Amino acid sequence: VNTTGTAPQKTVAKGASHSYAATITITGGSKYWATRNVKWTLTPDVKNPGEATIEAEGNNAGLFVAVAIGIVNIKADRGTASSGPYAITITNAAPKSVYCRPSVINQLVPGSTAQLEAWVIFTDGTENEITKAANIKWNAYTSSSNTTVSNRAGFFASPGDPKGLITAFSNTGTVYAAPEFAGITAFGVDRCKIVISY
Repeated sequence: VNTTGTAPQKTVAKGASHSYAATITITGGSKYWATRNVKWTLTPDVKNPGEATIEAEGNNAGLFVAVAIGIVNIKADRGTASSGPYAITITNAAPKSVYCRPSVINQLVPGSTAQLEAWVIFTDGTENEITKAANIKWNAYTSSSNTTVSNRAGFFASPGDPKGLITAFSNTGTVYAAPEFAGITAFGVDRCKIVISY
């Protein structure tokens, strides 16, 4: 039995999940997919039990969930056949999504400003504010070219603006502000919608 399938993943971020596959090699060398036809088990580091879970059987067999940082081994068994242990390193939680707040500003008078906030959600469910993070970018998607979000080339109100400060100029319209962090950009309802009007 081979526990790694065709795309093994050696690291999983805390709070994240990954589905592992199993194949069975029979006499003669033929291989068969067997993810739901084996029993999955894992051996956590004895210093930190409960580091992970894995679905032993059923439709979600092989689904691995990282609970705590550490190293665990998974294996698959069928009858007398058993795979060797496959080591998985559970790393620190990783950024999963980014969102902007407040979600809606219904009336921003031309000539005024509003300070937006950016937040990141990690794979373990924790959240951090990243409005002033060194590597954050602010994207502006707008129906009015006279609206800008600071810290984004082509959208600066002035070089000294704080990050996330949006400035409305003379025209009216709607702008959607989307923070970008760690390669993840807010989209849909996670963006800020700003309506510029008198």
